[in-house]
Amino acid sequence: MTKAKQPKKASAKETKKAPAKEVQKQPKKASATSAEVAAEAKSDALTMKEILEREEKVSFYIPLEAGEKAGAFETVTINGYRMEVKKGVMQELPKSVVAILAEHYKVAAEAGKQMLIENDDKKLEALSE
Repeated sequence: MTKAKQPKKASAKETKKAPAKEVQKQPKKASATSAEVAAEAKSDALTMKEILEREEKVSFYIPLEAGEKAGAFETVTINGYRMEVKKGVMQELPKSVVAILAEHYKVAAEAGKQMLIENDDKKLEALSE
């Protein structure tokens, strides 16, 4: 006599699977944070220009350097998108562009500070005697 095939029982893991949650899109805000814009960019495949246009704007000023004429500009490149920012003029720029420019000028200001005479007390004493 042959045995009838019995259906295979589901394992504990298979029975406890949770249903997938549906993601609801939130309404777009007038000005979004960098993280929100980046998340939206991944989902909508936006160009960098569109991402920067949607990003929150911040006032920023780049002073002219010695010998520079009015109309000089600073170039900022983000993910292949090149943006030219005028110097000597207060402008409204996207937050991510301002962050890059601020870091650039901070590094430039800090470069070489350790080489200055004022940083070493022994050098100052020798010069003042």
